Amino acid sequence: MIFDQQDLKESQTIEALVPMVDLFAVLAIVFMIYASDEITITELTTATRMQEVVETIDKMKEVVESIEKESQERIAEVERESEERIQEILDQYENDPKIVLAKEADKTLEEIKEKRRKKAEELVLTFTAMLEAQQNQAADDYEGFVVKIEQKHEDALSEELVSLEEQKQAELEIERGELRADLEVEKSQLETAQEEAVEKVRQESLQALAEQETELVIEKMVALADQEADLEYQKEMELAQAEAQHVRELVQTEAALEEEKRQELAKAAQAKENELARQEAALQKQKEIVLAQAESEVVKAELKIAQEKRKHAQELAQKEVVLEAEKRQALEKAAQAEKDALAAQEATLAAQATERLRQAEAEAARVLAQAEAASEAEKRQALEQAAQAERDALAEQQATLAAQAAEDLRQAEAEHAQKLAETAAALEAEKRQELEREAQAIRDTLAERKAALDAQAAEELRQAEAEAAQQLAQREADLEARKRQELERDAQAQEAALAEHKAALEAQAAEELRQAEATHAQKLAQAEADAEAERRQALAEAAQAEKDALAELQASLDAEKEKALADSEQAFAKELDQQIALTTKVEGELSPFLRAAEAKQQIVDLLNENFKDYDSSAVEIDEKTGKVRLNFQESYFVRGSHELSQDMKNFLRIMIPKYAKSIYENKNAAKLVESLKISGMTSPVYMGRYIDINDTSPRSERARQYNMALSNRRAVAMYNFIFDEIEMGNYRYRTKLKKDMGIAALGFQNAQPVRDDLVGKTADCIEYNCKKEQATILQFQLYTEELGSF
Repeated sequence: MIFDQQDLKESQTIEALVPMVDLFAVLAIVFMIYASDEITITELTTATRMQEVVETIDKMKEVVESIEKESQERIAEVERESEERIQEILDQYENDPKIVLAKEADKTLEEIKEKRRKKAEELVLTFTAMLEAQQNQAADDYEGFVVKIEQKHEDALSEELVSLEEQKQAELEIERGELRADLEVEKSQLETAQEEAVEKVRQESLQALAEQETELVIEKMVALADQEADLEYQKEMELAQAEAQHVRELVQTEAALEEEKRQELAKAAQAKENELARQEAALQKQKEIVLAQAESEVVKAELKIAQEKRKHAQELAQKEVVLEAEKRQALEKAAQAEKDALAAQEATLAAQATERLRQAEAEAARVLAQAEAASEAEKRQALEQAAQAERDALAEQQATLAAQAAEDLRQAEAEHAQKLAETAAALEAEKRQELEREAQAIRDTLAERKAALDAQAAEELRQAEAEAAQQLAQREADLEARKRQELERDAQAQEAALAEHKAALEAQAAEELRQAEATHAQKLAQAEADAEAERRQALAEAAQAEKDALAELQASLDAEKEKALADSEQAFAKELDQQIALTTKVEGELSPFLRAAEAKQQIVDLLNENFKDYDSSAVEIDEKTGKVRLNFQESYFVRGSHELSQDMKNFLRIMIPKYAKSIYENKNAAKLVESLKISGMTSPVYMGRYIDINDTSPRSERARQYNMALSNRRAVAMYNFIFDEIEMGNYRYRTKLKKDMGIAALGFQNAQPVRDDLVGKTADCIEYNCKKEQATILQFQLYTEELGSF
């Protein structure tokens, strides 16, 4: 067997490269597993964790690159050490007695054959003269010598190869042990970092889940509080609306009564004025000589009395306004007291509910934290014990653990969603839809990122494998070319033996690794199953405790809510009874006024019925007050005169009996008639000229007194005619009508003001409608026995 120095160097280099390639493959596998594990863990977190995963992957790439760089440096260092070792061996060989044999070993088979041929030729030439026997002996000796030399050469070469093989194996074992130690350190560091990342992600996931559960509970309680607040607010609004409606009705009723009261008071004042007018008429008959002076004094007295009456009426109105304000204040105070009581009760209930909710949440959080802490401690201990047995298969088991954790988290979320759905179906449905949309978005984002990372990792691994394969193929091609050129069948046989030995070692190592991985996987699966069972039990206990606390809190809230509603309904019923009693009282107090309003409407209906054949230009009926206005025609009165014309008399003979019938035909309404009044009205004309009704000059004052006296005389003339039995006859209700009838003089105080450009001009009654202001008003006034109580 022939083996040169170059073959030995290259063989040692190849042997040194083998563990480096194995290390590179292991690191690539670790990188792939770690990257896949990171992606799986990242799927359980939100999109905000993606950047951290990317940074972690970048760091791992840097670690792999640094490891590759260290591996290259280590390979170069091993090559340098191998060359130095080979050089030392060569230096030793040069001083060794067996150098000749070593040098002979460097020769090729062709050189040995050539040398033997030459020596044979020399021996043939030398011993041609010898005898045939000596030639045979010499040939035998030569053959034996050659065989001896070759045997010695083979023995020396075998010893040297064995020595070199043992030394190479020792160095390889040392190098392999160092590489395995470095690999174990790197794997330990990677496993520690990965465990920390997994623990961090798990803690964040648990924290996010706890926060989500807390938010859902808080949202549920807020929704319940909002519903209760809405119900209370709606109830308060209904109470307030009912109270406001009641107050408005009372105000409207009181306003109507106030108006009627003022009208009744005005009627009383007018009756007194009528009485004074009758006295004035009597004085006028007795003292015709001083008529103007008497009329003036009467007018002044009437004006003064009217002012006093108005003043008295204003004082009564002010008193009634004060009473109304006090009544409103009392109602508002009662309503405010009720609102304050309800608000205080709601605040107390809200505080109690908040405190109980806080206690329940704190208890649930404490139980859950204890369970999680215990489960986490046991889980970490089991993982550490299992990891001490075998760390090589941690990546695969972590992927399994991540899948199990994802499944458990999904089941926990489903159970939690189901519990929340039982307590708040509507709220949970909306929340679930939102969570599903967010989860779908996260899953889509994670799927895209995972696909991108998988593609990137696959591409990087493919490139790394391609580069490694290319480099290895190139080196193998170079080595193979050299082997083909420099090695013979013996070198190929040696290489085959080494390859077979390497394959056997690799197969043995792979089998041991597989068995270790299987053992580790079994132990880790058992530890994970135990830890997961304990965690599930702790979560179930915590969930049951939380469910019991929520049920108790809900029951308490329901009881308090029912009690609050019962108290509120009781208070509302009490208030309603008070309001009903007050309404009944007010209705009782207002009933006389209501009867008076009903009687007035009945009289107005009779007036409308009896005078339906009359034109409004002659007779006008006020639907609200029942006043009957008799508009003067051209033939009723002569301008400036109070004497009735024949047409006026004929009109009164028909009209007055109808009016009396309308007033007294309904006996119930007639009982409430207090008095009747005839009021005379004149147009703002004096001495043939228009008068400013708002002017207070002496001339206007004389015109006012003259028209007041004229309207009074006309009213007296109508009064005397109406009750003149010779002229009118004894019509029905005449006596009753005369008993209740009075007179009043209005002059032109209620007339339409004359335009400024007409004041002082001749009254032709073209630009200004004088006839419209010349009329007589027949008005009735009602009274009630209860009037004095108001």
